[in-house]
This record gives sequence, structure tokens and C-alpha cells, in this order.
Amino acid sequence: MSFEFEVSLDWMRIFSGAVGTVGFAFGLFSAFWPRRSINFYEWLMARINWQARPIDEAKEIRNTRALGWLLIGMSLALWVSLLF
Repeated sequence: MSFEFEVSLDWMRIFSGAVGTVGFAFGLFSAFWPRRSINFYEWLMARINWQARPIDEAKEIRNTRALGWLLIGMSLALWVSLLF
């Protein structure tokens, strides 16, 4: 029974690493190209018939960039926790 548990932990580590990688990529995208990130979100929302427009463009770009850096930091923390 312990063998099955170890296999599950291996898959959990692989899944967590993949989540960290995708999060890091989205963080880079948002931190360095915030306008493109906002456009991508607007495009996704238009696919499901929703309209999403920022009220204050400058504030939205600033917040998107800041949250991109936060996502990069959280992804790096996840990778570090997987290493130790």
C-alpha cells in the first residue's frame, strides 16, 4: 500500500511542477506585456459572450503588471517547495 502512496506523491509533484510552470509563464506574460494580457482576457470573455473593459486603463495595466510579478513569485515559491 505504501507503493501506491509514493506513486501518488510523484504524480502530485509532477502536477504541481506543471502548475508552477504555467503560472510562471502567465506571470511573465502579465508582468512584461500587461496590455496583451488584458487583451487576451477580453478575447476570452468575448468567446463566452461577455464584455470586459477596464474602467481606468492606466490602473488596470499597473495592477496587471503587479499581479504578474506576484504570480512569478508564487510560482518560484512552489518550485522551491518541490525541491526541498
